[in-house]
Amino acid sequence: MSKLIRTTCFAAVGLVCATTLSAQNVTIDTAPALPLIASTTTSAVSIDPSTGAVVVRTQNNVTSCSSTPPQITNFVTSAPQVQAGQNFTISWLSQGTTSCSPVAGTGGATGWANLGQLSTAGTTAPLTVPANATPGSVISFGLSCTNGTQTVNQNTSLIVASAVQITFFGASQGTVAPGGTFTMNWSSTGATSCSPQAGTGGTTGWTGLGTLGTSGPSANLTVPANATPGSQISFGLTCTNGTQTTPASQASITVGNGGGGPGGCPTPGAPYNVNPIDEQWVSIWGSFPNFGNWRALGPSAGQMFVIAFSAGPNGSVGTIEAFDRSGIGASMRSISSCRGDFRQELVALGCRLPQPESLGGVSYQVGGSPISGRCFLNPSQTYYFNYTYGTSNVNVPGQPYCAEFPAGACVRDIVVTPALLNQPE
Repeated sequence: MSKLIRTTCFAAVGLVCATTLSAQNVTIDTAPALPLIASTTTSAVSIDPSTGAVVVRTQNNVTSCSSTPPQITNFVTSAPQVQAGQNFTISWLSQGTTSCSPVAGTGGATGWANLGQLSTAGTTAPLTVPANATPGSVISFGLSCTNGTQTVNQNTSLIVASAVQITFFGASQGTVAPGGTFTMNWSSTGATSCSPQAGTGGTTGWTGLGTLGTSGPSANLTVPANATPGSQISFGLTCTNGTQTTPASQASITVGNGGGGPGGCPTPGAPYNVNPIDEQWVSIWGSFPNFGNWRALGPSAGQMFVIAFSAGPNGSVGTIEAFDRSGIGASMRSISSCRGDFRQELVALGCRLPQPESLGGVSYQVGGSPISGRCFLNPSQTYYFNYTYGTSNVNVPGQPYCAEFPAGACVRDIVVTPALLNQPE
């Protein structure tokens, strides 16, 4: 067959498509040439009298003239979550195509839709999540690839990640005796994991914990038996979302002289025989001290709130006060580097109420020259606000009580009020 024949096959034993015939080969779309049937009794090309369709017969019983359909086999962003203002890339791979094009998606302009015609595979230059993108929102992207006659489309997306922050990092006790045990506690936002970082002052097992969750307490850690009382042991923590890592947050403990309870601290809740409800200041009030932010708290019978906070930088001074809300009673409140610490010696330091009171507060200062009557706090060290009504519903002098026990509770509005650093009590 030396004559060139161009025809359209509608239905046949072999082929249904646009077809070019030349000599003993047939070329179908973009597929390689196929050899026509070699026979002295059967025509390679004929017309079906019942349908009028042109029948093209090839060797080896080839019955399809379709070339490989276009496919997008991969279309992904470099990270599933990216913060506002941060960069990312998009990669794609296709088969049976001659070109691809970006398709605008939703959620924000990143520069993707303006890239123009793309190759059949590749990775973009860095694109940027809009600086005003809302954390948690989704930004989508489209891709269209073609072989000239057929087109295929695919979508992908990313989530605008929350900023990675360590919202709290501190020890379960501020003072721990040689050989005593403690835990490190932390919380974070926008992170997928956290990691312990080496500090100074002694080996406690902290850095050997490996990859940590986004919040904790840790497993029990131990102060070296030969640690010097009064010395400091420091700890570091970083958190990441896979693309961004926080600067190391620092916390420390003081090596104590020993004494009652774990780590040189008294047994939490002594002498009132109450059990702790551990909370983080940042979860209730926000960052310490957050002046004027009221929160209603009322521990039940036999319970105490133990609320951990970081004292922050030098200069903060104020009073953690209780204002009447509901219930008749008197509570004991203190600030200490130990959980549930109501020791009498805290009174002389200005860190505990002299007697259980219905209202009133405990004043503090962070750094500076100590002022009588104010509980002195070291900058950035972890402390605990301890608050209980004890177990009794009877007013006994010198003892916390709540007349609403056991069924009810005494609730007070707890707030930090500011004061001048040189203001006397």
